[in-house]
Amino acid sequence: MKKLLLLIVFSIMPLAANAQDEEVYPELKMKIVAQEVLNAFKMNSVSTSTIGKHLSHEWLEEQEIQLANYKINSYSPEEYEIIAIYDRYVIATVGGAEWEHLLIFKFINEDGVYRLIPKGISSAENSYIDPWYAITEYTRREY
Repeated sequence: MKKLLLLIVFSIMPLAANAQDEEVYPELKMKIVAQEVLNAFKMNSVSTSTIGKHLSHEWLEEQEIQLANYKINSYSPEEYEIIAIYDRYVIATVGGAEWEHLLIFKFINEDGVYRLIPKGISSAENSYIDPWYAITEYTRREY
């Protein structure tokens, strides 16, 4: 009887762990990706290899975009802060001494990997992809 009980417990534990993983870890996974992107911004090391790996493969296919033909748009902040994570969105500020922008990153779960859904091709330069989903520029007004 004891062996049967242990067998049942060890059979159910992985199912409970998987259910917990789906509920708890998405925010952490999205935060890690957002931090990697924001760190690349801060270190001026933005490239299709550093940021492109985080872009949604489904989105790239739907838009018929060959990543090798584009660059990734970015900012060069002195600092950044992730201020909220909600549903499929990570909201962050990036800025310097006299400027600050609010960036919203939208995520999609592609087979357990959280990837960014970009805003699209940059309106400023059509050879760049904006990795954020939305932006509000110059949110800091005290300068």
